Amino acid sequence: MADDETLEPLTTPRLEAIRAPIPGDNPAGEDMKYEDDFLTLKAEVDELGAATGEVDFSAIVDLSTKILSERSKDLAVAGYLVLGLTRTAGYSGIAEGLAATRAVTEGFWDDAFPPVRRMRGRQAALQFVAERTSAWIQNNRAEPEDRESLEHAEAETSALQEFVTEAMGEDAPAFSGVLREIREQLRRLPKPEPPPEEVPPAPEVDAPAAAEPTPTASAPSTPAPSASAAPSGGGGDASFSTAKEAGIVVMKVAQFFRDEDPYDAVAFGLVRAVRWNAIPGAPPTGKIPPPPKPRRDALAGMLTAGNHAVLVREAEASFQQSPFHFWLDLQRLVAGALKALGAPAAAAHATVVDATASLVRRVPSLTTVTFLDGTPFADPLTVAWLQEIAAPGAGGGGGGGADSASADAIREARETASGGDVPGAVAALMVGAGNPRDRFERGVAAAEMCLGAGRPDVALALLDDADEAVRAHRLDVWDADAAASALRLLHTACTALRNTAGTPQRKTDLTDRADEAFARLARLDPALAMRSTPPPKP
Repeated sequence: MADDETLEPLTTPRLEAIRAPIPGDNPAGEDMKYEDDFLTLKAEVDELGAATGEVDFSAIVDLSTKILSERSKDLAVAGYLVLGLTRTAGYSGIAEGLAATRAVTEGFWDDAFPPVRRMRGRQAALQFVAERTSAWIQNNRAEPEDRESLEHAEAETSALQEFVTEAMGEDAPAFSGVLREIREQLRRLPKPEPPPEEVPPAPEVDAPAAAEPTPTASAPSTPAPSASAAPSGGGGDASFSTAKEAGIVVMKVAQFFRDEDPYDAVAFGLVRAVRWNAIPGAPPTGKIPPPPKPRRDALAGMLTAGNHAVLVREAEASFQQSPFHFWLDLQRLVAGALKALGAPAAAAHATVVDATASLVRRVPSLTTVTFLDGTPFADPLTVAWLQEIAAPGAGGGGGGGADSASADAIREARETASGGDVPGAVAALMVGAGNPRDRFERGVAAAEMCLGAGRPDVALALLDDADEAVRAHRLDVWDADAAASALRLLHTACTALRNTAGTPQRKTDLTDRADEAFARLARLDPALAMRSTPPPKP
């Protein structure tokens, strides 16, 4: 894997020209779809599919460079540039072409062509890059002199994948095949020889005026220490002056294990040790910028869609970047995906669960903190999951005194929901409800899952029934913990729906209900109320 700490950014005259905006009103230039230069370029590329066509890849490079530098930031043209540079310059061309594609994609996303409204066109252009590049690498063995180009290509591809995943969500093309082929080529290359150590010149010694007679008998001189006499395993060169230096090395070790086995439990544990060791306590609420919403939605959507392997890979890549290590929902998503992957990922699943539980036990207030935009570090579904895995004995259902059958049903439903099937989990949970107490506990648990899945409307319907039970059976007197759990969720659901209320009256009604639930919660459990934020007044 490339060492981003030491790898210098790739710069060439061509890249500098492509990174610069097009002169004029629009920095992305104009749509070239029907212009002569584009049609000529497209015709040359189309020769690849002709039975007897001979492709002039140098012409493709020249024309693509001209368009991207002078006329239009077009993703399809960037793909053609990658094609031409690959065929004319090999691995150095791949690195430069991927850097150009990234420059157009990241630097001009809002205005580039095809326009944003034609997202399928953008997807096809980027998929062209991914498929052509991975196929060429697979059939062309790299040489030792290609190492730096491969490292640049790896860095550019990783950055490009991250950006398009955030920008396009589930429609993002996958560059995982390109990364896999690049890393395979890097693994095949012989390890680079370390630079020779500089030997300081021996100090000059003035020759004696007269040679001393050699003694006939003397003690043997002490031989100079050889390199093999140096201490090994943790000696001077292996020491670190800062925790950051040590963390970089540990992350490289984790990547080594992950390259060997994507579900190696050691890798999951090492990464979490590095990222969470730097969290001495909970940060102030509302101060840390949130992870990008498109990225959060994309990751959650992968679990719902059953794309478990992709989710694990993408989530782990995000986790290594701030502020994703604070977003505890990510750990629930990863754990759910690993669990769904079965036996090959069982050890990794246990490692993620244990590490997350350890963090929450050490810094329990993390679950109550929000990001700058109000997004919680842990949504209600994640809070329920954390309560379960971090409880003493790590086996309790946390159902407010639920009997064993109800607790088991709630635990199974949470596992199903963590795997992405929230509707199935809620349905199974409510079908088995028996007596009123059982129905209350299952309804509260189901509402928590609905809130975690972004359906406060469904949660509120369930919580209306729960609140009726609290009032009718005086649960605030006989079981304050159960009543407080329901009121906390009722406050959360009303607050969420208030923000999207369709009419002023509806907004006022929801605000009043949220205020009332908060006041009742504060009387029952002041500590829990203090960890909740009362809704703002309309």
